[in-house]
Amino acid sequence: ETHEIRTNLDSGEVVLSAGAVSSPHLLMCSGIGCGTADEKVSLPVGLNLQDHLQLRQVFKLAEGTTSLNPIANSMIGRMRIGIEYGLKQT
Repeated sequence: ETHEIRTNLDSGEVVLSAGAVSSPHLLMCSGIGCGTADEKVSLPVGLNLQDHLQLRQVFKLAEGTTSLNPIANSMIGRMRIGIEYGLKQT
């Protein structure tokens, strides 16, 4: 897993991005989140987190049928697709 850290201090604002689950968790660990009225910062952080249903569809092709996958998964194939699109707009 690759993590990228960027720092930009020109506007005085802070943008925190650590993903859908980690960002609210990091904010709450930092003391920013659903707190009492006497706290400086009280944001609805970490509320309504929901998992999203994802379905993966797998199809079996008929004998002799080719798929775009082997072409699209190679660099030469992607270049061929790009050239074909540039020439034929298809």
